[in-house]
Amino acid sequence: MPLKTPSQKPTWATWLSRIAPFGVLIGAIAFGFAMGLAVRTSAVDILQSEIRRIQGERDQIKLDYSLSRAQNIAASRSSSESVPSVAKGVTAADEIKSTPSLSPPQTIASLKSATVWAGHTAVFEGGLFVSVQGISFEGSPLAHKANLKVAVDGGEEKTITKMLPGDKVEISGPTGIYEVRVLTTDTSTVEVQVSVPVVP
Repeated sequence: MPLKTPSQKPTWATWLSRIAPFGVLIGAIAFGFAMGLAVRTSAVDILQSEIRRIQGERDQIKLDYSLSRAQNIAASRSSSESVPSVAKGVTAADEIKSTPSLSPPQTIASLKSATVWAGHTAVFEGGLFVSVQGISFEGSPLAHKANLKVAVDGGEEKTITKMLPGDKVEISGPTGIYEVRVLTTDTSTVEVQVSVPVVP
């Protein structure tokens, strides 16, 4: 007959060796739960901080808008108060009457321009005559130079030679000083601008 081996009772070491894997698993689960809780808490804190920052910016914008609106109202009130007041009984007609009258100018210059051919005469208002007696091509550098005869009815008469663009001549007439200025010259024409005094 086979011999029976006496049964051995489990010891504490045996129990601990059996439940050790379960303890490690439970510890890992607890650690993971704690880490997840910490991450969620950190995310909530960041979100709350961002919400507080946005609310602060919104409050600052409201404050800036209120200050700007108050300044605009104050500026409009001050400008309306600086306008000549009707409350003092001063009307626009009274202000016009109180303004000292300025004496009008005795003459007004009337500007005219014309192109005059060589050997021809142009007649302007006020009895002004401008004749092109000739055009020469000379000088250094070479340029077209105009010989003009200028006269005014009841006034002076002048002959000017070798006039270049920009040159001018003044003569006296019944209503004031007449001015003739050469604008351009070429082989056969002269463009002049005249200033004729006109009595208003």
